[in-house]
Amino acid sequence: MRAAGKTISFDPNLRPALWPSRAAMVEGLNALADWVLPGIGEGEILTGYTQPEDIASFYLERGARGVIVKLGAAGAYFRTADGAAAMIAGQPVAKVVDTVGAGDGFAVGVISALLEGKPLREAVARGNRIGAPGDSGDRRFGRLAEPRRTRRAGARRSGKRRAGGLRRCKAAAPDHGGAHSSQQER
Repeated sequence: MRAAGKTISFDPNLRPALWPSRAAMVEGLNALADWVLPGIGEGEILTGYTQPEDIASFYLERGARGVIVKLGAAGAYFRTADGAAAMIAGQPVAKVVDTVGAGDGFAVGVISALLEGKPLREAVARGNRIGAPGDSGDRRFGRLAEPRRTRRAGARRSGKRRAGGLRRCKAAAPDHGGAHSSQQER
């Protein structure tokens, strides 16, 4: 990918049970990437280091352009190959709602900001905001979307209109691997 001028980001999602051994997992996952985004625990497993600065050094010494170590509620630490480094405070939340997907949200925030040409400090701050696992009360980016009812492709409408312009749907065909489409009437 690099030879083709593409940037590679690596956000580890460790699943040790899927590997023949811990050593095989570490060796297989420490392939070079341009941007590495481990959580502190993942970084420790993959590098043997416990401090974000040391985890960043490990990857930078192997050719990464930048490393962002996720530190949970404390925020994130970043360092780049050109020497830029900072600790970005976490996004305070009034109430932790659910941590599932928080790391993925963080990565989305960072990568989308970098693709928009934002400075790394701003990209990491965006990652912290999006990855915050609760209600921060911060409405600068609009309210989070309310869950929408969905219906499977090929489903029939029952004709019963629900709140928000949605109709209750009955499936006309069996579920084919979980592919769904949102259907909202205007």
